[in-house]
Amino acid sequence: MRILRRLIFGYCGLLFSLATVWAATPAADTAPFMKKKGKSIPVEKLVAEYKPGTIKLPPKPWKIPEATLDVTGRGISLYYLLPYQRVKNIIPASLRPYPGPDKIWFRVDFIQWTSLRPRSNPGKKLKRFVELAYRFEVKQGKTRGTFPLKIYLDAAWPVLWARHYGKYNAYPVRPADVNFSPFIHFFQMRKGKYALAVIEAVASQGIRACMNDIFNRREDTLLWLGNGTDFVIKAGQKTIRSVVRSFEVEIKSAEIKTLLLPEPVKWKILHQDEVIVPDKAIIIDAVYGTWTSEALPVKLFQFEKQD
Repeated sequence: MRILRRLIFGYCGLLFSLATVWAATPAADTAPFMKKKGKSIPVEKLVAEYKPGTIKLPPKPWKIPEATLDVTGRGISLYYLLPYQRVKNIIPASLRPYPGPDKIWFRVDFIQWTSLRPRSNPGKKLKRFVELAYRFEVKQGKTRGTFPLKIYLDAAWPVLWARHYGKYNAYPVRPADVNFSPFIHFFQMRKGKYALAVIEAVASQGIRACMNDIFNRREDTLLWLGNGTDFVIKAGQKTIRSVVRSFEVEIKSAEIKTLLLPEPVKWKILHQDEVIVPDKAIIIDAVYGTWTSEALPVKLFQFEKQD
């Protein structure tokens, strides 16, 4: 009887261990469709191609609020560690890759800005909006920052605000679908009838989440925050300016359940097999701080196409 009890307890312990490991496995490793790999161009042979698109600016819905905005939000960020050689032709020569020298982080942000108040009129609360941004992590000298390639915003005024104050390549899209709860983190953004991006994520569980808390959360927080600087190029010009977006953030590691991201594949920044397996996936429980205007740089850095 004692032997039988030991066998039963041992079997239950084995099942518990297997369940814990399964819960800790990223969705990208368990979803059957994610494992299929078709014939494709080797990822190291991709050469990124990107040109800013034309835009018909939306009409001003009201007076564009003055800088600075005090903001709060929440969202999801994806990180892909890419060969710098692949994307160097679409990044200004004076910006160096981070972490470098041969690798660069490509970052995709899905942020729902939930509260926005102009510093000059704190009693005026603006309507929330969603931001989809494609960025590269870079350095200029000793200053960490990001190089925003393209930003989509699902309301008229933030498109005008971002272009006026930040010189961002900002584009309007239809209102995004968002379901952000303690259990579901879902974003869908469309341009016309086509989906620009669809993502569903859940918080990591089990051993993987515990290990991330111990080893990675501080590192990931510092990576996302950077130095709070964006290096931007006004459309039609070659001068790099800096914009300060100073934030604090509360994050946790994520598991991706659904992910559709066609544009980076179209631009040859990512291969279709790379999109579904980001190197880092982060749920942003809260982000809060300030979104300011373009800063006048002490020195101007010229855009040069690299060899």
